[in-house]
Amino acid sequence: MLTAILCVLAAQNIINYTRQLATKRIQAKNKADSILAAATPKNFDNPQESRRLTTRLKFYSLLNSLGNDKTLHSEIRFGIILLDPDFYRGTYTEKFGDSILEACAIQPFSVPALTRLPLLSPFASDSGTCSYESYGYQYLPTRHAAGNDEKSNPCELARARSFTHVVVISRTGDAFMESRLNCEKQ
Repeated sequence: MLTAILCVLAAQNIINYTRQLATKRIQAKNKADSILAAATPKNFDNPQESRRLTTRLKFYSLLNSLGNDKTLHSEIRFGIILLDPDFYRGTYTEKFGDSILEACAIQPFSVPALTRLPLLSPFASDSGTCSYESYGYQYLPTRHAAGNDEKSNPCELARARSFTHVVVISRTGDAFMESRLNCEKQ
């Protein structure tokens, strides 16, 4: 009898938790939508700041759309390669006042956080200008940014990291492009 009561209580807890999680998801989406609406470039008088925020908005919109794309989250393992040097400089994020990390070291966390896919090339070749000393960065094997070989053949990097498919994100001007490659066929 006691076991049955405990099972019912556990089931109720799971149901309540699921409901609370759904409510929090809705609240988070509403908050994100309100932040995006308030941060539209038309709200800024400075054209340079407006352009910077527009570019940032486009970048995060692309990451968000990749995170919501069900075709990227199936049995096939996808990774992401970013071929934008500004990303590795931390251009699309801000350093928080209480963070010991520089923006360039914070930036790589945004890709897996928003896309739920691993970033296969997280460090820039000029990473000597960026302090990677926390969150276990110092224990990772040395990596480098996508060099000329990887830019011309991102599948080489994907296969080296044991991935068969890759999403390559690049930037031209203020526009971000993504291409999906099947590295098994190359």
